[in-house]
Amino acid sequence: MKIQISLRLEKDLLDEVKRVAQEERKALTAMLRELISIGLRHKEELRFENISVSLNVFRYMVEESVKHKIAPPLDIAMNDVQMFFLWNYGERLENVSPVTLKEGLKKAITQIFGVHNVYIETQNHRTVLTFSGHFPAHVIWTFKVIRTLFERVLKSKVVGEEISGRKAILIVEKED
Repeated sequence: MKIQISLRLEKDLLDEVKRVAQEERKALTAMLRELISIGLRHKEELRFENISVSLNVFRYMVEESVKHKIAPPLDIAMNDVQMFFLWNYGERLENVSPVTLKEGLKKAITQIFGVHNVYIETQNHRTVLTFSGHFPAHVIWTFKVIRTLFERVLKSKVVGEEISGRKAILIVEKED
């Protein structure tokens, strides 16, 4: 059942709708109904990428997770890193060259975990990774994921680690 309504639009907006209706060879009212439907569907769709959370809310969530010793979703986070490498380099993390690994890990850690000042240095068989976070709990949470990533996926042995406030350092050696 259709109900007739009266609607006021700005002249520029009405002209644009008329132009689009003419291009698509539709009646003005049919075009308006379609645009309203599209707008309503778009309003109902929520994508995670579009949800913004204030730093304070993020901080609270992470601090509560750390306080209650809720482990970060390691498998999910590690899968995100693997997907990053597959998408950007066409290979799984453990199969890329050392140069690509260094470059890719820095980008992945920054983008996925939201940390900054990421440095990765490799000498001989030892890799030193340092990063900073927005607040201590963020650093702890991220550190747990990265450490597990190195141990499980990259088959590395942790030979040194330190977390101090908003900074962390991880030293690993490749297991033979």
